[in-house]
Amino acid sequence: MKVTNTGPKILGFGLLHIAPGETKELPAGFGAEHPTVKFFLGRGWLTQTSDGGVLVPSGTTSGEDPPEGDLMQMPLTSRNVSRMRLEQLREVATNLELSWVEADTRAVLIEQITAKLSETDEQR
Repeated sequence: MKVTNTGPKILGFGLLHIAPGETKELPAGFGAEHPTVKFFLGRGWLTQTSDGGVLVPSGTTSGEDPPEGDLMQMPLTSRNVSRMRLEQLREVATNLELSWVEADTRAVLIEQITAKLSETDEQR
């Protein structure tokens, strides 16, 4: 099973470690029904990836758009921001007039957005 770490932290599966943004094949015994894999998939920190490198969120097929959820409708808090996908973070960064480049990772964007949110809260 090939997966991408979409979470904010390094994830471990036996001797294999996957950094945020990395895609790797899980070791034998770590299938979709493994409790650790289910936990990370449920949190949105891990996404199953097809062979072509296209993210396939659980509950969808490769031809469907991933579920948006309500994160973009919720108030911006550091907790909500940390749960967003890279595309959502880029949209939020643009809305907050933050500059970003394609090479920015989720962690970089989360840090920039939460810093901007803290700055805005201090001004209030």
